[in-house]
Amino acid sequence: MTKSLAALLIAGLVVVACGDTLVPTGSPPAPVGLGSASPPIPTGSAPPSAPSPASSGTDPTSTTGPPAATPPPPSAPTATPTATATPTPAPPLSEFPQSWTGTWEDPETGGSGSLELTLLSRGTGFGGSITMDGTACLQNGIISGTYDGSDIEFSVGQRDVEIRFAGTADDATMAGTFMTDCDAMDGTWQLTRSER
Repeated sequence: MTKSLAALLIAGLVVVACGDTLVPTGSPPAPVGLGSASPPIPTGSAPPSAPSPASSGTDPTSTTGPPAATPPPPSAPTATPTATATPTPAPPLSEFPQSWTGTWEDPETGGSGSLELTLLSRGTGFGGSITMDGTACLQNGIISGTYDGSDIEFSVGQRDVEIRFAGTADDATMAGTFMTDCDAMDGTWQLTRSER
């Protein structure tokens, strides 16, 4: 024990006398930790740093592609106008009295003759008189009829004989067909207005 103590004292005096601190050569061994210590960093080198967003050229907050355009708000639906029915104009029988003259013919029998009408107003339709030459079925009589737009219908009865006329009319002419049980006569007719 005395020699060891003496050796330590001599070493301490040498250190004090020289003024130098003894630095052990080599690096001391790394302390053993519990797994939380960081590995030693080599002398003279800086720790690696993560690349900045500016240096990588990628903005982490940006999305791929240009921003989507916001669609305009939907416009209110436009009401579709409802088509209204155009009233059918009254036929030329709105002015009375009227005189019409023309002809009739029956292609089956070859019969034909003259035809005259005098039209008078009668409620929503019309009345008047007819003269029909060239047939024994009818010479003259009283007519009654209706019209709707350009369509016209009228009939005449005499001595249990009835003749029915149907056709179309405009301001100056009317024409159509007729039929009767008398002698199975039927055919066509056409009239022109003679007075206005």
